Order: sequence, then C-alpha cells, then structure tokens
Amino acid sequence: YTVVFKNNSGDTVKFSTAAQMFIKKVKEIYGISLSCVTDSRTEKENEIIFGIVDSRDICKDYTQRYDIGNYCVEVKGKKVLFAATYANGALGASEAFLEKISDMDKVSDMKFEGEKDIVRIACVGDSITYGATSTNKNKTYPAFLQEMLGLDYYVFNAGINGYSIVSTDQYAYKKTPEFQQAKRFKPDVVLFALG
Repeated sequence: YTVVFKNNSGDTVKFSTAAQMFIKKVKEIYGISLSCVTDSRTEKENEIIFGIVDSRDICKDYTQRYDIGNYCVEVKGKKVLFAATYANGALGASEAFLEKISDMDKVSDMKFEGEKDIVRIACVGDSITYGATSTNKNKTYPAFLQEMLGLDYYVFNAGINGYSIVSTDQYAYKKTPEFQQAKRFKPDVVLFALG
C-alpha cells in the first residue's frame, strides 16, 4: 500500500505529518513499511488516502466540509480513505481505523464517522500575530505554535495589521471580521497580542 496525502490546501504540511504518523504506527504495530506520496501521483490500486483528494475515485462523493477533528473512514476494495477537511481529522480517522481493525483477521469494506478531540487555540492580535513582516504564512508565531503543539491542537491565526485593543478608535480590533471569526471558531484557549 501507498499512503497518499492531500497536497493542495493550506494544511499540506499537517496532512503530510498525519500521514507520516500513521506510517510510523503501522510499522510499530504490524512491522509493515509503507511509502508516502502527494496526491499529484497517478492513482494506483492499493492506496490509503489522507484527506479528500479530488483526483481519487473513492473521494468523488465527498463534497461536504468536515469541521475540525471530524472525519469519515471508508474502506472500499483496496482503497482506504480517511476523509477530512483538516489534517487532525484525518489523523483521528487513521487512529480509529487502526483500533477498529486490531481484532480483525481480514479488513473488509466498511464506513464510519467520528471526531477526534482537538484543543482549539485562537491567536488574536495585530501585525505581529498576522505575520506582516513574514514573507511566508508558515513563519508566523501561530504557525510555529501549531507545529510545536502537533495535531491534537488547531491554532487559528486571527491577527490583522494595524489594529489595537483600544475599543474607542477606528482601529479597534473588536470591530474587525477577524474578531468575529475568532468568536465563531469557539476556542478553548485565546492568546492575545495587541498593542
């Protein structure tokens, strides 16, 4: 089997991380080595797919977006799909799949949904949080925080240039769409970095 991960989203690095974690776990449990490729590779018969990859037949019916941590596992013939919009959902799917097959002699077609517990962190702030001086969106402090914490967490960057904590001026953070997005995100933890 080859592990294929979604390669066309902002979560690309995280999908590859989730795939590598699965490969390591399979090696530990079953002593089987799996290879890993991006979804740009031509479809093959035996694949384990992380994320909803448009170029794969098994993914064609998956048009909905899954919330953070939510997933669907589908095994169909020689394809295994960990359908998720976010990498932590795909990781949760792979963990649930390994647990489900641990007592099986042979893996047969199946389909089930679930949710991985995720700690949601909103980074609320100004240009430092946003990463105004960074030439790469993956080089902001929220991105580094995500990398350090791993896939049991989801870090949301709600930073915006030029806004402050002062609520009475035209540049009040609480008047921005980013503030509204941070509230809708329903974070477990909020980090503030406002001037």
